[in-house]
Amino acid sequence: MYDISSGGSKVIKKQLARMLKDDKNLEFQDQIYYALADIAQKEKDVPLALTYLEKSIKASTSNNTQRALSYLRRADIYFERPDYKNAQANYDSTMSFLPKDYVDYAVIEEKKKSLTALVTNLNTIILEDSLQRLARMSEKDRNAMIDNLITQIEEGEKAKEEARLNDIANAQLNNATITPENTPTGSGSWYFYNPTTVSFGVGAFTKKWGGRKLEDNWRRSEKDQVVVNPINDEDPADLSDSVKTLSGGTSLATKSKSKKDRNFYLANIPLTPEAIVKSDAKIADAYYNVGSIYKEQLLNNQKSIEAFEELLKRFPENKYKLTSYYQLYRTYLAMKDQSRSDYYKNKLLNDYPESDFAAIIKNPGYAADIAASKSQVEKFYTETYQLYASGNYMQVYENCKQADSLYSKSKLMPQFSFLKALAIGRTQDINAFENALTQVTIKYPKDPVREKAQEMLELIRKQKDPDAVISTDSVAVIKQKTKFVFKEDGEYYYMVVVENGKGDLNKFKNNLSNMNADVFSTANLAISTVFLDITHQIVSVKAFDGMKKAMDYFNVTESKKELFSDLEKGTYKTFVISSENYAIFYKDKIIVDYELFFTRNFK
Repeated sequence: MYDISSGGSKVIKKQLARMLKDDKNLEFQDQIYYALADIAQKEKDVPLALTYLEKSIKASTSNNTQRALSYLRRADIYFERPDYKNAQANYDSTMSFLPKDYVDYAVIEEKKKSLTALVTNLNTIILEDSLQRLARMSEKDRNAMIDNLITQIEEGEKAKEEARLNDIANAQLNNATITPENTPTGSGSWYFYNPTTVSFGVGAFTKKWGGRKLEDNWRRSEKDQVVVNPINDEDPADLSDSVKTLSGGTSLATKSKSKKDRNFYLANIPLTPEAIVKSDAKIADAYYNVGSIYKEQLLNNQKSIEAFEELLKRFPENKYKLTSYYQLYRTYLAMKDQSRSDYYKNKLLNDYPESDFAAIIKNPGYAADIAASKSQVEKFYTETYQLYASGNYMQVYENCKQADSLYSKSKLMPQFSFLKALAIGRTQDINAFENALTQVTIKYPKDPVREKAQEMLELIRKQKDPDAVISTDSVAVIKQKTKFVFKEDGEYYYMVVVENGKGDLNKFKNNLSNMNADVFSTANLAISTVFLDITHQIVSVKAFDGMKKAMDYFNVTESKKELFSDLEKGTYKTFVISSENYAIFYKDKIIVDYELFFTRNFK
């Protein structure tokens, strides 16, 4: 509306100030404040710009586009600082009002989603740390702090109710003073001057809360808003503040009916060693996700380094240890810090010389080679297992011998060896079967197949008979024995295992996010990504209460093939998985094992 280059900013600011005092410009105040913010920002007075943007937002009662632009400008300022928590809240508000045909709509939406994921993980760290500090208190001190928090909530609710009643009273007074003499005719753009407006009650609501739908949690802007915890960034250990996060929109609400009930908080405090381990795992997951989001989505290498190094400092033996070393090696290299890059490179090369990451450093083409090899061996194992299931035992035996020569270093060799033993049990005498199983236990003493083979050996020794053929029931016991446990209740995840570099993972996650907003908006689902190994990533959607709800989600995704349009066909696999089985799967990293378990139990 105003071009600062056309004249001195002082003249323009005076003109804008006069316009603000003129009642005829009441409906344009949001635009005037926005113009003043623009001038302040160009003059490098960012605090003043933020003040004017706040006034612009408050003055916007019917011009949603202007309101969106004011939120957007404020979000951009916070993003550049960077202050990602405030940026997330303002990008979220921007998306509530921004027209979908806005030129950068998709870019802004993507930034908002990245920041939402970031803030969600940051809040997880703060929340779990707060709960652990409560756990370390005496019962008396812990209950006193919770009771104090409940008192604050009650006082806050009382203050909000008083403010709401004052807003209604003021709005009624303002409405009564609008007369035909001072009210513009026709379709005026200011909401309260429009004679065709809806009833006063809706008008008052819109004036205070904006264009929100009248639905549960309407005070929250859209679905992805994250309640930013009132934590002082300079002192994140301040429990008096961080404990307040317990009253926000966290999963705690699902565990108790009222946040004014002491049990609402006690149910989530990790008071046992096992609960502390689970809490630590959540913190470690969150740090890894934060580091990845900073690096891959927000392109903030310094923040990414801080997150990965804090993860290694707090949890030196965490499950992301080698991946974090590799990420730090690559990130420092990108920042041209050769010394720190070499530090992490040498940790991998010297301490973990047999790791895939060390191999990649020594041979940059290794990742592509190993991906092709893993794909081949997994396909071959699946085919071999299917041959066994269909009774073609001789071919199973030949395939396993072939695998021993072609894929001797594969992680699937214990499974091939066990299948070979089972094929011998079906085609040869019991002594040959016993010898084959014994070889499995000797060759793979630490692999889960040893337990399967040992169980079978015990059955044989109980009914040893040189002429006997092993019973079908006995083989079935082994066939059904698995490291994974099937159960219908408990926490479940939806999981997509994707080959690296075979499509646009961010677009796929956006597709999932959009579907969640449209179809599962009340389920409070979160999407996260983690490296399974150097050739695969896991995209997970969590969490579901039980297998049935997870399978409902799975079936919806299977019916929406367009969700996967940004991934290359044949390069991903979809599952549901319990939280317990997820831990086993992530540790073993053998996709085909879980694929077979999933096929037997869920399809």
